[in-house]
Amino acid sequence: MKGLIIKDILNLKNYGRSILLIVAFYGIFAYTINDAGFLGGMIVLLMTMMSISSFSYDDLAKWDKYALSLPISRKDMVMSKYLLSIIFIVLGAALSFVIVFVISNIKSSVNLWELLLQTYSSSAVAIIFISVLMPLLYKFGVEKSRIMIMAVFAIPTLLLVLLSKLGIAKPSEDQLMFLLKMSPIIVIAVMMVSAFISYNIYKKKDM
Repeated sequence: MKGLIIKDILNLKNYGRSILLIVAFYGIFAYTINDAGFLGGMIVLLMTMMSISSFSYDDLAKWDKYALSLPISRKDMVMSKYLLSIIFIVLGAALSFVIVFVISNIKSSVNLWELLLQTYSSSAVAIIFISVLMPLLYKFGVEKSRIMIMAVFAIPTLLLVLLSKLGIAKPSEDQLMFLLKMSPIIVIAVMMVSAFISYNIYKKKDM
């Protein structure tokens, strides 16, 4: 499994450089407008998308068909993608924390607790998103899943707008705190269910 993860990281090396250039550009932009708040979630999202891009590279190279002729199990193939996504999310969280901390610290005082909370929340949301997307990628492939991927990102935003238009009250501070405390369990459970579904899809798939 370690070899599979290293293979994906090497394949994504050039793509990663492009992501870092984008992050650098928006980092400079955030510094000039004195607002680094939007950077945290954006950086985690960009890093999360790298794990999705690994599926495109595999499809182009017909990797899965070749890999399964080797002593590599389908379970290892699936789990390596989930571990890869976690690695990129953690890297994105660390990168966003450092960049936002530095910019905010230069421009004004930093609320460390709020920054940690923002970084954690972005990472938790990224894990939920990737957990929803992975089974779709295994079921339909990257090309057929593009519209679904866009929908996964768009639907929550549309729901929030709809709820605000309907005048539905926002969660109270106590409810948000309860959700925050429960979120590690929720996130782990969602990813485990997602991995189980993805593996069952993949083990039945003809190559």
